[in-house]
Amino acid sequence: MAALTSAPARTVLAALALRSGVLVQVDDLVDMVWGAAPPRTAVNQLQIAVHRIRRAFAPAGLNPQVLLATHPAGYRLAADAVEVDLGAFRSLTAGAAQRAASADWSGASKGYEAALRLWRGRACQDASGERIRSAGGLLDAERMEALQRHLAVDLLAGRPVTEQTADLVLAEPLRERFWVLHVLGLALEGRQAEALAAYRRAQQVLADELGLDPGAELRSLERHVLLGDTGAGVALVRAWFGGSPARPAPRVLQLPADVAYFTGRVAELERVGALLSGAFARPVTVCASGLGGAGKTTLAVHLAHRLDTEAVFVDLHGTEPSPPEAYQVMGSILRSLGLPGPSVPSDRDARAGLYRSTMAERRPLLVLDNAAGEAQVRPLLPGAPGCRTIVTSRSTLSGLDGAVAVEPGVLGARDAAALLDNVSGRSRTVDEPDAARRLLSLCGGLPLALRIVGVRLARQPGTSLERMAARLDDERSRLDELAVGDRDVRAVFAESLRLVDESAALLLRRLALLPVPSAGASLAAALLDVGLPDASRRLERLSAASLVSVWDTGQELRYRMHDLVRLFARELCEDADVAALRRGYEALLSQALRADLGSRPYPAEPAPAGPATSPVDQALVLSAALDCVARGWVTLAWRLVCATTNVALTHAYGPEWTDAAGRVLAAGPGPEGAAALQLGLGMVWQRSGRPLAARGPLRAARRAYAVGGDSLRAATAATYLSMAYRVLGRWRPALAAVGWAVARLDTSPVPVQLGWAQLALGNLLLEMDDPPAARSEYARALTVMRTAGDRAGEANVLIALAQSLRRSGRYEQMTMRYHEAVQILREVDEPLGLLMVEIALGRVSLRAGDLGAARQHSEQALALVARAPFALARKDALDLAGEVALAGGNLSAALELFAGTLEIARTQSAPVGVASVLHHLARAQRAAGDIEAARDVSDRVTGDLHCTGAQRAAGPCRPPP
Repeated sequence: MAALTSAPARTVLAALALRSGVLVQVDDLVDMVWGAAPPRTAVNQLQIAVHRIRRAFAPAGLNPQVLLATHPAGYRLAADAVEVDLGAFRSLTAGAAQRAASADWSGASKGYEAALRLWRGRACQDASGERIRSAGGLLDAERMEALQRHLAVDLLAGRPVTEQTADLVLAEPLRERFWVLHVLGLALEGRQAEALAAYRRAQQVLADELGLDPGAELRSLERHVLLGDTGAGVALVRAWFGGSPARPAPRVLQLPADVAYFTGRVAELERVGALLSGAFARPVTVCASGLGGAGKTTLAVHLAHRLDTEAVFVDLHGTEPSPPEAYQVMGSILRSLGLPGPSVPSDRDARAGLYRSTMAERRPLLVLDNAAGEAQVRPLLPGAPGCRTIVTSRSTLSGLDGAVAVEPGVLGARDAAALLDNVSGRSRTVDEPDAARRLLSLCGGLPLALRIVGVRLARQPGTSLERMAARLDDERSRLDELAVGDRDVRAVFAESLRLVDESAALLLRRLALLPVPSAGASLAAALLDVGLPDASRRLERLSAASLVSVWDTGQELRYRMHDLVRLFARELCEDADVAALRRGYEALLSQALRADLGSRPYPAEPAPAGPATSPVDQALVLSAALDCVARGWVTLAWRLVCATTNVALTHAYGPEWTDAAGRVLAAGPGPEGAAALQLGLGMVWQRSGRPLAARGPLRAARRAYAVGGDSLRAATAATYLSMAYRVLGRWRPALAAVGWAVARLDTSPVPVQLGWAQLALGNLLLEMDDPPAARSEYARALTVMRTAGDRAGEANVLIALAQSLRRSGRYEQMTMRYHEAVQILREVDEPLGLLMVEIALGRVSLRAGDLGAARQHSEQALALVARAPFALARKDALDLAGEVALAGGNLSAALELFAGTLEIARTQSAPVGVASVLHHLARAQRAAGDIEAARDVSDRVTGDLHCTGAQRAAGPCRPPP
């Protein structure tokens, strides 16, 4: 045959030779030669190429038309007339394989050698076309396979092969069987150390290039070399030529289908995905635990699918009454990996040994779903390096050493909305944003609940989110709505409940009756009528089953319960549980009263015997009070609210407290309860900067207590009524009210409320510009506070005393008093008092011209406003900030701050306070050059200062200096 110089002709001949004896259609030939974008003249060029091929056959005396026959659909190269070297190669290797199968190593070697001599370079190296080159690559792979088998039969015939294999592992480092022959060849020559070194090189190359460990054959060979068992290595190579070609075990992929519309969990996917994808010198175990319905199995299956590796999935049935033992699960896993049933030992130790060795050899990703506990899981964890396991469980499995814990919680608002939209099939949350927020809240971010709602919406496309939210609004039927097909939130929680004993289940029911999702172990103990250690242990058991989450505050264990779990547990409650709830609330009342033993302004009812306790959870107490109203326990309700009045007075829980007090008052608590609530409301409103709102309840409380002969509480009401009048600028009624209070409190034993009344009188006298008289009252008040042990009251008197000393220019003594007050306030943790000190020191620094110190005090005051958000305190802090800005020349900031201050002052309906702010505002406008605006504001100051006849009668009014 003459040489073909035309590239298209060579490519066409190669394509026909690859399919010798088979009709190759024209379109197929065009595609093989030119690919997806052939020229318009491709068919003509094909005909020219065929003509050139036939012309090349002619010098050999062959009939070109017979050798390369034309058919209506294409062309066929005659296999019986032309010898194609590919056919000869495959015939020789097949014969060699037959001789090798009968252990004729010498005959097999000759056959492979003859086959390899046919190769003169890379297959199809002179042909073009992507498909031809791809076919050539496959042929090259056949050649490498023949070369490997040639070396293998030489090795089995006793011939040395290491010289050739040393070159081949450098040229083809990713072909593991060349490494097998090289390592075994070295070992057979007695070069064990070099053989092991070669294995380590192979291990490094595979890790660097592919990120993989050596395969089972090479790992097994390493063990044989280490043991000096070269015979086992030879047997391993001999197995390549068994009666039928050895086939690898089928790849096991037992994963359930990946969930549709997987949403969120980005952090978990990145963290765990990186962990499971990496190469580690130890086994890796990931434990996903948490609330039923949170998506643990979904996360595990999604992760496993992303890894795209051999995987075994086993449901351990951990929530069923009798989950399978690890021994039984081992048998299932071994059979799933292809081991015949009879080959799985019945002896427990033998089965465990076979399980460990098989997992080390195959190293599939193992997904153990719904585990019962550590005892079931621990024997199933593979111990070989590189083995990976994902375990899901309602239990925390904290006893699995070295396991990486993942706790898929509820979804955030954005992910929850995305999941609902994905499952329902429409962007409903965008169309109905308000209803969507309500619906997501009712589902509590629980993925199972969201999927159920999404499926129901998808099946009922006409149902709006508003209508679906309305269905879920009723707590009594919400769990009925959260079920579709075999998905049922209630059933999932019931499975979790089976994981705990009856004593823990009893606690869950009683905790579910509480109106808050979180509380402490002390309340749990009261609900059960047991000791704190016992209650804490039961909480921990509930936490281990993921029915609650717990954390340690350092003082006690606290828990949090998901809203849907609470609804589920409430369905199980009995009459005895409701009776226990009342006992719990009574214990909470006792705790609140003992926490109030520090003698605050509000005269609470006497505390039961026992030591003082740490402050109670204000939100819990107020929620308990409102729950008491709903259950008809109104007396207990008002007692709970009133027990926290002093907390509201000193820690700025005003709005929450006044709302609860108002609702309990509206429930009709009787004369005693009404008077107690009115006194508390008046005190809190006055302290919050709402003197007009405070005046009515304080009058009513004073009248009720005076008629009832309770002079202590009547005088307390009068004291705070005096404070309200003072803020309103009505000094005469203020003086009368506080005088009335002092006269009724000046008894023996001296109550602490006398000190607060004397403090109020001193503040009034100071505002009336009589510092000496004010200091006299402060001295009396200080004696009472120290005698009674009221540290917060003592600090308040010291602050007032310091302010009076500032009025007299006695700055050194003033500073001493402020520092004494600060020390006490930090001790008792009263942010409002600390805020008052920062404001006072800031103003002193301004008067002294120390702008830097004033700015520092102002910043501290603004920071404290967040902890003591009383309107009056906020007004004074903003007013100081405005003064600092004005002194620093920042006029725009000063005007903005004074405007905000004025808005707060006007809501207080206090003319003197408004006048003070207007005075500062006028100064700022004058400094900004707006003389007309400043004059107008000054006129308003005069009007505000002379708005009441009572003020004028009390003496000249002026803004505080």
